Amino acid sequence: MPVGYGLGDHRCFVVDFTLSSIVGRSLVRVKKLKARKLNTKLPRVAEKYNKLLEANLRRHNVDEDHRAAYFAKSKEEAHAAILCSEEKSKQYMAHAESHCRKIKSGRIPFSEESAIWIKRGEAYRTLLSYHAGKKVNRGNLKRKCRKLRIGGPFKLSVVEIAARLKACD
Repeated sequence: MPVGYGLGDHRCFVVDFTLSSIVGRSLVRVKKLKARKLNTKLPRVAEKYNKLLEANLRRHNVDEDHRAAYFAKSKEEAHAAILCSEEKSKQYMAHAESHCRKIKSGRIPFSEESAIWIKRGEAYRTLLSYHAGKKVNRGNLKRKCRKLRIGGPFKLSVVEIAARLKACD
C-alpha cells in the first residue's frame, strides 16, 4: 500500500505461519544452565572475586599475552595470541568464581540431631560475639539458648564456650 492511502498510516497485516515452517520438524531441547556462584549484589563476594581474579591475571602475566598480540607480525599471530589470552582469562574467572563464595550443596543428609548441633554451634558463636562486646540481642540469644537446652548461657566463660563450640563442630 502506498503511504498516505486510507484513513491514516496505521495498517494491520495478518500473516499465518505453521510452527514447523519456522522452527523445523525436530525441536531443540533447552538445556538447563549450571548455577553460578558469583553474585555481585553481595559486596563481600564481588570484592573477593575481583581480588582473586586480579591476583591470577598478574601471576600468570596475561598483560604479556596482550602485548604479544599487539606487537604480533601478522593478523593470524595476533588472533591466535588473543584467543589464547581469552581462554586463560576465562579459566581464571571460573577459578575466582569457584573460590569467592561457598554454596551449600545439600550432600549431607538432613537429620534432626545434626540440625540441633548446627544451631547450638550458631548459638555458641553468638555468645562469643556477645562476650566480645559486639551488638547482640540478649533476649533473642537467651530464648535460643533455652530452646537448645543450653543452661546459664551468660554465666559461661569464654573458654567454656569455645570448648563447647569445638564439640559442636
